[in-house]
Amino acid sequence: MIKKIALLLVWIGVAFSPALSWSPAQAAASGQTEDGWEVLTPGVDYREFTLPGPVRAYVVRMAIKDDPDDPVDITLESAIGRGYLGGLETVRGMAARYDDAIDYWGSEWGNRSDILVAVNGSYFGGSDTPENGMVQSGWYAKRFDNLNGGSGLVWTLTRQVFIDDCVTHRPEKQILHIDGDATAGFSITGINTSRSDNDLIVYTPQFGARTPDQTNGVEVVVKMTRPLLILPYSTGNSTSAVIGKVTEIREAAGSTLIHFDELVLSAGENQREALLSHLNIGSTVLFNQEITSLSRDCGTPVDLPWTKAYTSLGAAFHLLEDGKIYTPAQDTTRAPRTALAYDPNYIYLIVVDGRQPDISVGMTFQELAGFIRDTLGAQDGVAQDGGGSSTMVVNGQVVNRPSDICYTVFLPLVSSSGTNSIPNPTQTIPLEEKFEPNTRLQAGCERRVANAILIARVLPREYSKTSFTGSDLVFTTTATALRTGPGTNYPGFAAIPAGNYGILLDDPEFDGIRAKGTYWWKISILGKIGWIDEKAIATLAPRFSFWPFQH
Repeated sequence: MIKKIALLLVWIGVAFSPALSWSPAQAAASGQTEDGWEVLTPGVDYREFTLPGPVRAYVVRMAIKDDPDDPVDITLESAIGRGYLGGLETVRGMAARYDDAIDYWGSEWGNRSDILVAVNGSYFGGSDTPENGMVQSGWYAKRFDNLNGGSGLVWTLTRQVFIDDCVTHRPEKQILHIDGDATAGFSITGINTSRSDNDLIVYTPQFGARTPDQTNGVEVVVKMTRPLLILPYSTGNSTSAVIGKVTEIREAAGSTLIHFDELVLSAGENQREALLSHLNIGSTVLFNQEITSLSRDCGTPVDLPWTKAYTSLGAAFHLLEDGKIYTPAQDTTRAPRTALAYDPNYIYLIVVDGRQPDISVGMTFQELAGFIRDTLGAQDGVAQDGGGSSTMVVNGQVVNRPSDICYTVFLPLVSSSGTNSIPNPTQTIPLEEKFEPNTRLQAGCERRVANAILIARVLPREYSKTSFTGSDLVFTTTATALRTGPGTNYPGFAAIPAGNYGILLDDPEFDGIRAKGTYWWKISILGKIGWIDEKAIATLAPRFSFWPFQH
Protein backbone atom coordinates (compact mmCIF):
# COMPACT_ATOMS: atom_id res chain seq x y z
CA MET A 1 0.00 0.00 0.00
CA ILE A 2 2.79 2.45 0.84
CA LYS A 3 4.41 1.80 -2.54
CA LYS A 4 1.10 2.43 -4.32
CA ILE A 5 0.63 5.73 -2.46
CA ALA A 6 4.20 6.78 -3.29
CA LEU A 7 3.70 5.96 -6.97
CA LEU A 8 0.41 7.87 -6.95
CA LEU A 9 2.11 10.93 -5.47
CA VAL A 10 4.89 10.74 -8.05
CA TRP A 11 2.28 10.48 -10.84
CA ILE A 12 0.39 13.49 -9.47
CA GLY A 13 3.62 15.49 -9.22
CA VAL A 14 4.57 14.72 -12.82
CA ALA A 15 1.08 15.26 -14.20
CA PHE A 16 0.28 18.54 -12.48
CA SER A 17 3.63 20.21 -11.77
CA PRO A 18 4.43 23.36 -13.80
CA ALA A 19 6.97 23.17 -16.61
CA LEU A 20 10.57 23.49 -15.46
CA SER A 21 11.43 25.99 -18.18
CA TRP A 22 9.44 28.42 -20.32
CA SER A 23 9.00 27.53 -23.98
CA PRO A 24 7.77 30.02 -26.59
CA ALA A 25 6.00 27.23 -28.38
CA GLN A 26 4.19 26.23 -25.20
CA ALA A 27 3.14 29.82 -24.69
CA ALA A 28 1.78 29.89 -28.24
CA ALA A 29 0.21 26.42 -27.85
CA SER A 30 1.82 25.46 -31.13
CA GLY A 31 3.68 22.56 -32.71
CA GLN A 32 7.08 21.75 -34.12
CA THR A 33 8.45 21.63 -37.67
CA GLU A 34 10.18 18.64 -39.19
CA ASP A 35 13.57 20.34 -38.94
CA GLY A 36 13.30 21.02 -35.20
CA TRP A 37 11.86 24.55 -35.14
CA GLU A 38 9.04 25.43 -32.78
CA VAL A 39 6.09 27.08 -34.50
CA LEU A 40 5.04 30.32 -32.81
CA THR A 41 2.39 31.02 -35.45
CA PRO A 42 2.18 29.98 -39.11
CA GLY A 43 5.16 31.61 -40.82
CA VAL A 44 7.15 32.31 -37.63
CA ASP A 45 9.39 29.68 -35.97
CA TYR A 46 11.76 29.69 -32.98
CA ARG A 47 14.81 27.61 -32.16
CA GLU A 48 17.61 27.55 -29.59
CA PHE A 49 21.10 26.31 -30.48
CA THR A 50 23.66 24.99 -27.99
CA LEU A 51 27.12 25.01 -29.54
CA PRO A 52 30.65 24.18 -28.32
CA GLY A 53 32.30 26.88 -26.23
CA PRO A 54 29.75 26.80 -24.68
CA VAL A 55 27.65 29.11 -26.85
CA ARG A 56 23.91 29.67 -26.79
CA ALA A 57 22.15 31.18 -29.78
CA TYR A 58 18.48 32.07 -30.16
CA VAL A 59 16.93 32.37 -33.61
CA VAL A 60 13.52 33.30 -34.95
CA ARG A 61 12.74 32.98 -38.63
CA MET A 62 9.88 34.69 -40.49
CA ALA A 63 8.64 33.48 -43.85
CA ILE A 64 9.20 36.07 -46.58
CA LYS A 65 6.42 34.84 -48.82
CA ASP A 66 2.92 35.11 -47.42
CA ASP A 67 0.86 31.90 -47.21
CA PRO A 68 -2.12 32.47 -49.54
CA ASP A 69 -4.16 29.90 -47.59
CA ASP A 70 -3.60 31.68 -44.28
CA PRO A 71 -5.75 34.80 -43.75
CA VAL A 72 -3.37 36.06 -41.04
CA ASP A 73 -0.54 38.24 -42.33
CA ILE A 74 2.94 38.47 -40.80
CA THR A 75 5.29 41.42 -41.12
CA LEU A 76 8.53 42.90 -39.90
CA GLU A 77 8.10 46.10 -37.84
CA SER A 78 10.47 48.46 -36.04
CA ALA A 79 10.11 50.12 -32.66
CA ILE A 80 11.47 53.31 -31.10
CA GLY A 81 12.34 53.56 -27.40
CA ARG A 82 9.50 55.33 -25.53
CA GLY A 83 7.94 56.07 -28.92
CA TYR A 84 10.22 58.96 -29.92
CA LEU A 85 13.72 59.41 -31.34
CA GLY A 86 16.07 59.87 -28.40
CA GLY A 87 14.07 57.71 -26.00
CA LEU A 88 15.50 54.56 -24.42
CA GLU A 89 13.47 51.53 -23.41
CA THR A 90 14.03 47.82 -22.85
CA VAL A 91 13.22 45.50 -25.74
CA ARG A 92 10.48 43.99 -23.60
CA GLY A 93 9.07 47.47 -23.03
CA MET A 94 9.09 48.27 -26.76
CA ALA A 95 7.38 44.97 -27.57
CA ALA A 96 4.63 45.88 -25.09
CA ARG A 97 4.41 49.46 -26.40
CA TYR A 98 3.75 48.43 -30.00
CA ASP A 99 1.62 45.39 -29.20
CA ASP A 100 -2.02 46.01 -30.21
CA ALA A 101 -1.01 49.41 -31.66
CA ILE A 102 -2.21 50.47 -35.10
CA ASP A 103 0.10 50.07 -38.08
CA TYR A 104 0.14 50.58 -41.85
CA TRP A 105 0.88 47.06 -43.03
CA GLY A 106 -1.12 46.13 -46.14
CA SER A 107 -1.27 49.84 -47.03
CA GLU A 108 -4.18 50.18 -44.61
CA TRP A 109 -3.88 52.54 -41.68
CA GLY A 110 -5.70 51.06 -38.72
CA ASN A 111 -4.69 47.40 -38.72
CA ARG A 112 -3.07 46.35 -35.45
CA SER A 113 0.20 44.61 -34.57
CA ASP A 114 0.21 41.50 -32.41
CA ILE A 115 3.90 41.52 -31.46
CA LEU A 116 5.39 38.03 -31.39
CA VAL A 117 9.15 38.66 -31.37
CA ALA A 118 11.52 41.56 -30.71
CA VAL A 119 15.31 42.01 -30.75
CA ASN A 120 17.46 45.05 -30.07
CA GLY A 121 18.46 47.25 -33.00
CA SER A 122 21.00 49.98 -33.77
CA TYR A 123 23.90 51.45 -31.89
CA PHE A 124 22.98 54.72 -30.20
CA GLY A 125 25.12 57.68 -29.22
CA GLY A 126 25.30 60.25 -26.45
CA SER A 127 21.97 61.82 -27.41
CA ASP A 128 20.34 58.36 -27.15
CA THR A 129 19.25 58.74 -30.78
CA PRO A 130 19.74 55.63 -32.92
CA GLU A 131 22.78 55.81 -35.15
CA ASN A 132 22.18 55.95 -38.89
CA GLY A 133 18.63 55.92 -40.27
CA MET A 134 15.27 54.34 -39.59
CA VAL A 135 12.00 53.49 -41.33
CA GLN A 136 9.17 52.81 -38.89
CA SER A 137 5.81 51.41 -40.07
CA GLY A 138 6.29 53.11 -43.44
CA TRP A 139 7.40 56.49 -42.04
CA TYR A 140 10.87 57.58 -43.13
CA ALA A 141 11.66 58.76 -39.61
CA LYS A 142 15.42 59.33 -39.74
CA ARG A 143 17.56 59.61 -42.85
CA PHE A 144 20.33 57.10 -43.37
CA ASP A 145 23.78 58.67 -43.42
CA ASN A 146 25.01 59.73 -46.83
CA LEU A 147 27.95 57.61 -48.09
CA ASN A 148 28.49 56.12 -44.64
CA GLY A 149 27.40 52.70 -43.49
CA GLY A 150 24.46 51.77 -45.69
CA SER A 151 21.00 51.06 -44.44
CA GLY A 152 20.90 47.72 -42.70
CA LEU A 153 18.21 45.19 -43.62
CA VAL A 154 15.18 46.65 -45.43
CA TRP A 155 11.65 45.21 -45.62
CA THR A 156 9.09 46.69 -48.03
CA LEU A 157 5.30 46.77 -48.31
CA THR A 158 5.65 44.36 -51.25
CA ARG A 159 7.48 41.79 -49.06
CA GLN A 160 10.89 42.40 -50.63
CA VAL A 161 14.00 42.21 -48.46
CA PHE A 162 17.51 43.51 -49.15
CA ILE A 163 20.60 45.08 -47.56
CA ASP A 164 22.01 48.33 -48.94
CA ASP A 165 25.75 48.93 -48.51
CA CYS A 166 25.95 52.65 -49.26
CA VAL A 167 23.22 55.25 -49.79
CA THR A 168 22.88 58.91 -50.59
CA HIS A 169 20.04 61.42 -50.85
CA ARG A 170 20.23 63.59 -53.95
CA PRO A 171 18.68 66.96 -52.98
CA GLU A 172 16.63 67.23 -56.18
CA LYS A 173 14.96 63.91 -55.33
CA GLN A 174 13.71 64.97 -51.87
CA ILE A 175 10.95 67.35 -52.85
CA LEU A 176 7.44 68.52 -52.16
CA HIS A 177 4.98 70.15 -54.57
CA ILE A 178 2.00 72.30 -53.65
CA ASP A 179 -1.41 71.88 -55.30
CA GLY A 180 0.15 69.80 -58.09
CA ASP A 181 2.07 72.79 -59.42
CA ALA A 182 5.38 71.54 -60.84
CA THR A 183 6.81 75.06 -60.47
CA ALA A 184 5.97 75.16 -56.76
CA GLY A 185 8.62 72.64 -55.75
CA PHE A 186 10.68 72.79 -52.56
CA SER A 187 13.64 70.68 -51.47
CA ILE A 188 13.24 68.86 -48.14
CA THR A 189 16.58 69.39 -46.41
CA GLY A 190 16.06 67.02 -43.48
CA ILE A 191 13.75 64.81 -41.42
CA ASN A 192 13.38 65.09 -37.64
CA THR A 193 16.55 67.09 -37.20
CA SER A 194 17.50 70.61 -36.11
CA ARG A 195 16.56 73.50 -38.42
CA SER A 196 18.61 76.47 -39.63
CA ASP A 197 17.36 79.62 -41.40
CA ASN A 198 17.93 78.01 -44.81
CA ASP A 199 16.25 74.67 -44.07
CA LEU A 200 12.90 73.10 -44.78
CA ILE A 201 12.63 70.28 -42.24
CA VAL A 202 9.88 67.66 -41.98
CA TYR A 203 8.89 66.58 -38.46
CA THR A 204 6.99 63.30 -38.20
CA PRO A 205 5.24 61.74 -35.17
CA GLN A 206 8.41 59.76 -34.42
CA PHE A 207 10.12 63.01 -33.40
CA GLY A 208 7.85 63.34 -30.36
CA ALA A 209 4.68 65.13 -29.37
CA ARG A 210 5.89 68.57 -30.52
CA THR A 211 8.43 70.19 -32.82
CA PRO A 212 11.40 72.06 -31.32
CA ASP A 213 10.74 75.50 -29.89
CA GLN A 214 11.33 78.02 -32.68
CA THR A 215 11.02 81.83 -32.64
CA ASN A 216 11.23 82.53 -36.37
CA GLY A 217 10.29 80.99 -39.70
CA VAL A 218 6.96 79.23 -40.15
CA GLU A 219 5.50 75.81 -39.33
CA VAL A 220 2.80 74.21 -41.45
CA VAL A 221 0.69 71.29 -40.19
CA VAL A 222 -0.20 68.77 -42.91
CA LYS A 223 -2.75 65.99 -42.37
CA MET A 224 -1.60 62.89 -44.24
CA THR A 225 -3.48 60.18 -46.11
CA ARG A 226 -0.70 57.68 -45.33
CA PRO A 227 2.76 57.68 -43.69
CA LEU A 228 5.69 59.58 -45.24
CA LEU A 229 6.78 56.69 -47.45
CA ILE A 230 9.85 56.61 -49.65
CA LEU A 231 8.27 57.24 -53.05
CA PRO A 232 10.30 58.55 -56.02
CA TYR A 233 8.90 61.39 -58.11
CA SER A 234 7.14 60.51 -61.34
CA THR A 235 6.20 63.37 -63.69
CA GLY A 236 2.45 63.88 -63.86
CA ASN A 237 1.66 60.88 -61.62
CA SER A 238 0.11 62.01 -58.34
CA THR A 239 -0.39 58.40 -57.19
CA SER A 240 3.39 58.09 -56.89
CA ALA A 241 3.43 60.76 -54.17
CA VAL A 242 2.44 60.84 -50.52
CA ILE A 243 -0.38 63.37 -50.27
CA GLY A 244 -1.46 65.62 -47.42
CA LYS A 245 -3.61 68.70 -46.83
CA VAL A 246 -2.60 71.86 -44.97
CA THR A 247 -4.69 72.32 -41.81
CA GLU A 248 -2.76 74.99 -39.89
CA ILE A 249 -0.09 77.65 -40.51
CA ARG A 250 1.89 78.96 -37.51
CA GLU A 251 4.22 81.90 -38.09
CA ALA A 252 7.24 82.60 -35.87
CA ALA A 253 6.25 79.72 -33.61
CA GLY A 254 7.54 76.29 -32.69
CA SER A 255 6.43 73.55 -30.28
CA THR A 256 3.79 72.56 -32.81
CA LEU A 257 1.76 69.49 -31.86
CA ILE A 258 2.24 66.48 -34.17
CA HIS A 259 -0.72 64.10 -34.32
CA PHE A 260 -0.14 60.50 -35.41
CA ASP A 261 -1.52 61.16 -38.94
CA GLU A 262 0.19 64.51 -39.44
CA LEU A 263 3.58 65.96 -40.19
CA VAL A 264 4.90 69.47 -39.74
CA LEU A 265 6.83 71.45 -42.36
CA SER A 266 9.23 73.73 -40.51
CA ALA A 267 10.71 76.42 -42.76
CA GLY A 268 13.61 78.59 -41.64
CA GLU A 269 13.41 82.35 -41.91
CA ASN A 270 15.03 82.40 -45.36
CA GLN A 271 12.53 79.81 -46.67
CA ARG A 272 9.44 81.29 -45.03
CA GLU A 273 8.32 83.83 -47.65
CA ALA A 274 8.71 81.50 -50.63
CA LEU A 275 6.75 78.73 -48.92
CA LEU A 276 3.91 81.00 -47.78
CA SER A 277 3.56 82.50 -51.25
CA HIS A 278 2.43 79.10 -52.57
CA LEU A 279 0.29 77.53 -49.86
CA ASN A 280 -2.81 78.28 -47.81
CA ILE A 281 -5.11 76.40 -45.46
CA GLY A 282 -6.54 73.58 -47.56
CA SER A 283 -3.62 73.40 -49.99
CA THR A 284 -2.63 69.91 -51.15
CA VAL A 285 1.02 68.95 -50.59
CA LEU A 286 2.67 66.10 -52.53
CA PHE A 287 5.82 64.54 -51.04
CA ASN A 288 8.46 62.53 -52.89
CA GLN A 289 11.63 60.98 -51.51
CA GLU A 290 14.21 58.79 -53.18
CA ILE A 291 17.23 56.89 -51.88
CA THR A 292 20.12 56.34 -54.28
CA SER A 293 21.84 52.99 -53.70
CA LEU A 294 25.56 52.45 -54.27
CA SER A 295 28.01 49.58 -54.09
CA ARG A 296 29.99 48.68 -50.97
CA ASP A 297 32.75 51.14 -51.94
CA CYS A 298 30.12 53.86 -52.67
CA GLY A 299 31.39 54.11 -56.24
CA THR A 300 28.84 52.33 -58.44
CA PRO A 301 25.04 52.84 -58.62
CA VAL A 302 23.00 49.78 -57.62
CA ASP A 303 19.31 49.21 -58.35
CA LEU A 304 17.52 48.28 -55.12
CA PRO A 305 13.74 48.42 -54.46
CA TRP A 306 13.53 51.24 -51.88
CA THR A 307 10.04 52.29 -53.01
CA LYS A 308 7.53 51.80 -50.18
CA ALA A 309 10.13 50.60 -47.69
CA TYR A 310 8.22 49.65 -44.55
CA THR A 311 10.82 48.66 -41.95
CA SER A 312 14.53 49.29 -41.57
CA LEU A 313 17.09 50.50 -39.08
CA GLY A 314 20.80 51.14 -39.21
CA ALA A 315 23.16 48.19 -38.85
CA ALA A 316 26.66 48.02 -37.39
CA PHE A 317 27.96 46.68 -40.71
CA HIS A 318 27.19 44.28 -43.58
CA LEU A 319 28.55 41.06 -42.13
CA LEU A 320 27.70 38.54 -44.84
CA GLU A 321 27.13 39.26 -48.54
CA ASP A 322 26.35 36.52 -51.05
CA GLY A 323 28.00 34.05 -48.71
CA LYS A 324 31.21 36.05 -48.34
CA ILE A 325 32.17 37.08 -44.81
CA TYR A 326 33.28 40.63 -43.99
CA THR A 327 34.62 41.28 -40.47
CA PRO A 328 36.42 44.14 -38.72
CA ALA A 329 40.23 44.15 -38.76
CA GLN A 330 40.29 43.35 -35.04
CA ASP A 331 37.91 40.44 -34.49
CA THR A 332 39.29 38.38 -31.63
CA THR A 333 36.73 39.11 -28.91
CA ARG A 334 33.85 36.80 -28.22
CA ALA A 335 30.84 38.78 -27.02
CA PRO A 336 27.04 38.82 -27.06
CA ARG A 337 25.79 39.47 -30.59
CA THR A 338 22.61 40.45 -32.42
CA ALA A 339 22.18 40.00 -36.17
CA LEU A 340 19.59 40.04 -38.95
CA ALA A 341 19.90 37.78 -41.99
CA TYR A 342 17.87 36.39 -44.85
CA ASP A 343 17.73 33.73 -47.54
CA PRO A 344 15.14 33.27 -50.33
CA ASN A 345 12.60 31.89 -47.87
CA TYR A 346 13.15 33.48 -44.45
CA ILE A 347 14.29 36.51 -42.50
CA TYR A 348 16.27 35.52 -39.40
CA LEU A 349 16.49 37.41 -36.09
CA ILE A 350 19.52 36.15 -34.16
CA VAL A 351 20.79 36.76 -30.62
CA VAL A 352 23.86 35.11 -29.07
CA ASP A 353 24.55 35.17 -25.34
CA GLY A 354 28.07 35.98 -24.14
CA ARG A 355 30.37 37.09 -21.30
CA GLN A 356 29.03 34.23 -19.14
CA PRO A 357 31.68 31.44 -19.24
CA ASP A 358 29.49 28.79 -17.63
CA ILE A 359 26.56 29.49 -19.98
CA SER A 360 27.79 31.16 -23.17
CA VAL A 361 31.08 32.81 -24.09
CA GLY A 362 29.66 34.59 -27.15
CA MET A 363 30.97 34.77 -30.70
CA THR A 364 33.45 36.75 -32.74
CA PHE A 365 31.99 38.35 -35.87
CA GLN A 366 33.68 35.65 -37.96
CA GLU A 367 31.95 32.97 -35.88
CA LEU A 368 28.63 34.82 -36.08
CA ALA A 369 28.82 35.04 -39.87
CA GLY A 370 29.82 31.38 -40.08
CA PHE A 371 26.83 30.39 -37.92
CA ILE A 372 24.46 32.38 -40.13
CA ARG A 373 25.86 30.89 -43.34
CA ASP A 374 26.77 27.35 -42.38
CA THR A 375 24.12 26.52 -39.76
CA LEU A 376 21.14 28.65 -40.79
CA GLY A 377 21.93 28.56 -44.51
CA ALA A 378 21.50 32.30 -45.09
CA GLN A 379 23.86 34.09 -47.47
CA ASP A 380 23.28 37.72 -46.41
CA GLY A 381 23.26 39.34 -42.98
CA VAL A 382 24.07 42.40 -40.89
CA ALA A 383 25.36 42.80 -37.36
CA GLN A 384 23.38 45.03 -35.00
CA ASP A 385 24.30 46.49 -31.61
CA GLY A 386 25.59 43.72 -29.36
CA GLY A 387 27.13 43.33 -25.91
CA GLY A 388 24.76 44.10 -23.05
CA SER A 389 22.17 45.32 -25.56
CA SER A 390 21.65 41.85 -27.09
CA THR A 391 18.13 40.80 -26.11
CA MET A 392 15.44 38.62 -27.65
CA VAL A 393 11.81 38.73 -26.54
CA VAL A 394 9.32 36.06 -27.63
CA ASN A 395 5.64 36.35 -26.72
CA GLY A 396 6.45 39.05 -24.17
CA GLN A 397 9.23 37.17 -22.36
CA VAL A 398 13.02 37.48 -22.55
CA VAL A 399 14.31 34.12 -23.80
CA ASN A 400 18.05 34.78 -23.73
CA ARG A 401 20.26 35.83 -20.83
CA PRO A 402 21.48 39.45 -21.30
CA SER A 403 24.99 40.03 -19.99
CA ASP A 404 24.43 43.28 -18.08
CA ILE A 405 24.23 43.15 -14.28
CA CYS A 406 21.56 45.11 -12.41
CA TYR A 407 22.36 46.61 -9.03
CA THR A 408 19.66 47.13 -6.46
CA VAL A 409 19.80 50.49 -4.67
CA PHE A 410 18.15 50.75 -1.26
CA LEU A 411 16.90 54.24 -0.43
CA PRO A 412 15.99 55.41 3.10
CA LEU A 413 12.30 55.69 3.91
CA VAL A 414 10.94 59.23 4.03
CA SER A 415 7.98 59.83 6.30
CA SER A 416 4.92 61.79 5.19
CA SER A 417 4.60 65.43 6.18
CA GLY A 418 1.16 64.71 7.60
CA THR A 419 -0.55 67.56 5.75
CA ASN A 420 -4.19 67.26 4.71
CA SER A 421 -3.76 69.03 1.37
CA ILE A 422 -5.70 67.61 -1.58
CA PRO A 423 -3.47 66.96 -4.63
CA ASN A 424 -4.29 68.59 -7.93
CA PRO A 425 -6.29 65.88 -9.77
CA THR A 426 -4.64 66.68 -13.11
CA GLN A 427 -1.24 65.77 -11.62
CA THR A 428 -2.33 62.15 -11.19
CA ILE A 429 -3.07 61.65 -14.88
CA PRO A 430 -0.03 60.09 -16.58
CA LEU A 431 0.67 61.63 -19.97
CA GLU A 432 3.25 58.98 -20.87
CA GLU A 433 2.28 55.35 -20.46
CA LYS A 434 4.91 53.08 -18.87
CA PHE A 435 5.31 49.81 -20.77
CA GLU A 436 8.43 48.44 -19.08
CA PRO A 437 7.89 45.91 -16.29
CA ASN A 438 8.68 47.12 -12.78
CA THR A 439 11.87 45.08 -12.78
CA ARG A 440 14.49 44.45 -15.46
CA LEU A 441 15.83 41.44 -13.51
CA GLN A 442 14.64 38.71 -15.84
CA ALA A 443 17.34 36.27 -16.95
CA GLY A 444 20.04 38.91 -16.60
CA CYS A 445 19.54 42.64 -16.73
CA GLU A 446 17.77 44.16 -19.73
CA ARG A 447 19.53 47.22 -21.08
CA ARG A 448 17.50 50.18 -22.30
CA VAL A 449 18.17 50.70 -26.00
CA ALA A 450 17.12 53.14 -28.74
CA ASN A 451 15.17 50.90 -31.10
CA ALA A 452 14.25 47.33 -31.97
CA ILE A 453 13.15 45.03 -34.78
CA LEU A 454 9.83 43.26 -34.28
CA ILE A 455 7.84 40.47 -35.90
CA ALA A 456 4.11 41.13 -35.82
CA ARG A 457 0.99 39.20 -36.67
CA VAL A 458 -1.34 41.71 -38.32
CA LEU A 459 -4.84 41.98 -36.89
CA PRO A 460 -7.67 43.54 -38.92
CA ARG A 461 -9.28 46.84 -38.08
CA GLU A 462 -11.91 46.77 -35.40
CA TYR A 463 -14.38 49.50 -34.50
CA SER A 464 -16.46 50.34 -31.45
CA LYS A 465 -20.03 49.09 -31.30
CA THR A 466 -21.20 52.05 -29.21
CA SER A 467 -23.66 54.62 -30.54
CA PHE A 468 -21.07 57.43 -30.58
CA THR A 469 -20.78 59.33 -33.86
CA GLY A 470 -18.79 62.28 -35.08
CA SER A 471 -20.30 65.61 -33.86
CA ASP A 472 -21.72 64.05 -30.67
CA LEU A 473 -21.59 66.23 -27.56
CA VAL A 474 -19.88 64.27 -24.76
CA PHE A 475 -18.47 64.82 -21.29
CA THR A 476 -15.59 63.16 -19.46
CA THR A 477 -16.71 60.73 -16.76
CA THR A 478 -13.21 60.33 -15.36
CA ALA A 479 -9.90 62.14 -15.55
CA THR A 480 -7.97 61.10 -18.64
CA ALA A 481 -5.13 62.04 -20.99
CA LEU A 482 -5.69 63.62 -24.39
CA ARG A 483 -3.29 61.90 -26.81
CA THR A 484 -1.74 62.59 -30.20
CA GLY A 485 -3.16 59.36 -31.62
CA PRO A 486 -5.48 56.43 -30.93
CA GLY A 487 -3.57 54.37 -28.38
CA THR A 488 -1.63 54.68 -25.14
CA ASN A 489 1.57 54.20 -27.17
CA TYR A 490 1.06 57.79 -28.38
CA PRO A 491 2.07 60.59 -26.00
CA GLY A 492 -0.48 62.45 -23.95
CA PHE A 493 -0.23 66.23 -24.23
CA ALA A 494 -3.07 67.44 -21.98
CA ALA A 495 -4.67 66.18 -18.78
CA ILE A 496 -8.47 66.38 -18.95
CA PRO A 497 -10.27 66.27 -15.57
CA ALA A 498 -13.66 64.63 -15.18
CA GLY A 499 -16.75 66.71 -15.89
CA ASN A 500 -15.53 68.58 -18.97
CA TYR A 501 -17.57 68.88 -22.15
CA GLY A 502 -16.32 68.27 -25.68
CA ILE A 503 -17.46 67.43 -29.19
CA LEU A 504 -16.44 64.36 -31.15
CA LEU A 505 -14.89 65.18 -34.51
CA ASP A 506 -15.86 63.26 -37.62
CA ASP A 507 -12.93 61.14 -38.84
CA PRO A 508 -14.52 58.24 -40.77
CA GLU A 509 -11.34 56.18 -41.09
CA PHE A 510 -10.60 56.21 -37.37
CA ASP A 511 -13.87 56.96 -35.52
CA GLY A 512 -14.04 54.47 -32.65
CA ILE A 513 -11.03 52.47 -33.83
CA ARG A 514 -9.59 49.82 -31.52
CA ALA A 515 -6.00 50.07 -30.26
CA LYS A 516 -4.22 49.09 -27.04
CA GLY A 517 -7.22 47.22 -25.68
CA THR A 518 -9.83 49.95 -26.02
CA TYR A 519 -11.55 52.23 -28.56
CA TRP A 520 -10.60 55.79 -29.45
CA TRP A 521 -12.36 58.95 -30.66
CA LYS A 522 -11.05 62.24 -31.95
CA ILE A 523 -12.36 65.08 -29.81
CA SER A 524 -12.25 68.84 -29.38
CA ILE A 525 -12.21 69.64 -25.67
CA LEU A 526 -10.94 72.53 -23.56
CA GLY A 527 -9.71 74.22 -26.73
CA LYS A 528 -7.55 71.24 -27.72
CA ILE A 529 -7.91 68.49 -30.33
CA GLY A 530 -6.68 64.96 -29.71
CA TRP A 531 -7.65 61.36 -29.14
CA ILE A 532 -9.56 60.13 -26.10
CA ASP A 533 -10.34 56.71 -24.63
CA GLU A 534 -13.97 55.72 -25.15
CA LYS A 535 -14.20 54.53 -21.53
CA ALA A 536 -13.58 58.10 -20.30
CA ILE A 537 -16.55 59.74 -22.06
CA ALA A 538 -20.34 59.58 -22.20
CA THR A 539 -22.93 61.30 -24.37
CA LEU A 540 -25.17 64.01 -22.99
CA ALA A 541 -28.75 63.08 -22.19
CA PRO A 542 -31.17 63.74 -25.08
CA ARG A 543 -32.78 66.65 -23.24
CA PHE A 544 -29.57 68.68 -23.75
CA SER A 545 -30.08 70.28 -27.14
CA PHE A 546 -27.72 73.18 -26.48
CA TRP A 547 -24.01 73.53 -25.86
CA PRO A 548 -23.24 73.57 -22.12
CA PHE A 549 -22.54 76.98 -20.65
CA GLN A 550 -24.21 78.70 -23.65
CA HIS A 551 -26.27 81.78 -22.63
